[in-house]
Amino acid sequence: MSQLLYSIEDAAKTLAISPWTLRLYVRQGKVKVVRIGRRVLLSSSELERLMQHGCPSGTTTDSRNEAEECQENRANA
Repeated sequence: MSQLLYSIEDAAKTLAISPWTLRLYVRQGKVKVVRIGRRVLLSSSELERLMQHGCPSGTTTDSRNEAEECQENRANA
């Protein structure tokens, strides 16, 4: 079964956040992406997860712990 893939810009609009914020979450490992060549895309299931559960904000200084928290949230969802 195939899933739809969304660009960073389209996903950011859907989530009502800046594309730069979404890219930051990707770099920090908070958001799971699909890479096709140079393109970075979000699956429809990951976009749905973010809409329902969100992801930790980048307000703390320890992004490794936040990334681990996000992965745990994904596993529990």
